[in-house]
Amino acid sequence: MRRMDEIITLNVGGHLHTTSLTTLTKYPDSMLGAMFSGRMTSAKDHQGNYVIDRDGTLFRFILNFLRTSTLSLPEDFREIESLAKEAEFYQINEVVEIIREQQKMDTSLPAIVTLNVGGHLYTTSLTTLTKYRDSMLGAMFSGRMPSAQDHRGHYLIDRDGVLFRYVLNFLRTSALTLPDEFKEIDLLVKEVEFYQIKELVEIVRDLQRRKNSIKKKDYIEIVMEDPGNWPYCTFLGREEILGQVQEISNYLNSHTKIDRVKLFEELQQLGFALEFTNMSMSTFEESGSQIRSYTRWVYVR
Repeated sequence: MRRMDEIITLNVGGHLHTTSLTTLTKYPDSMLGAMFSGRMTSAKDHQGNYVIDRDGTLFRFILNFLRTSTLSLPEDFREIESLAKEAEFYQINEVVEIIREQQKMDTSLPAIVTLNVGGHLYTTSLTTLTKYRDSMLGAMFSGRMPSAQDHRGHYLIDRDGVLFRYVLNFLRTSALTLPDEFKEIDLLVKEVEFYQIKELVEIVRDLQRRKNSIKKKDYIEIVMEDPGNWPYCTFLGREEILGQVQEISNYLNSHTKIDRVKLFEELQQLGFALEFTNMSMSTFEESGSQIRSYTRWVYVR
């Protein structure tokens, strides 16, 4: 029994193509599926390469479809009918169907399309919009899904027109590029899910997960001033954080001696951990050379 990871080289009309047995047998009912499962005889050249007497240039597109399940053609491709004949020979019905749908679409839709997305106009090519056949746009502009037009003949999509810019640029470049300070990742997730572009959905969801994993830290700075008779603690931080420690602040500053253990325990219960501490001393001549000490703690959670 042949191993599915076996590497095979084909000589298709003089063009050599190397791939795996798994790829060639992806569609068992196809000619290649029969050829490489032992249900059909095959010939080899003098170097041991399997010979197929067909167009070797067009076979590249057939083989890439077997690898990716996507038929990707150059924008200026002019041999669509010849490719259909090759796909029919290899009996890969999925490719034949894609080509026939493309041919129907070419006769009913313009090559250049203007979209009205939430009031924002975008002009692009039909090739760009149908780059991902299984997406909503692929269905919409292949005739598999009804579409509406505004009074100017622009195709209407009732979604966020600003964010569609990033969706369209992804279709053009296969890369998602966002501004450094982009703040609408959660809304963008909803938009790309609507358009059903699986590759883009995965990228945006990953960005969303990374954003949610970065938690903003809370800081409290405590400065204890001890002039020698009545120590006093000053709490510094965001207003909502200071509200959580107001009780312990009032308690400490109502006593002539700072209960540091109680302070540390209270902060620990709130989830804070000591990040930094230091101590300094100052002498005040006007107070009879009295020495004051300052202790500073920085806590984070």
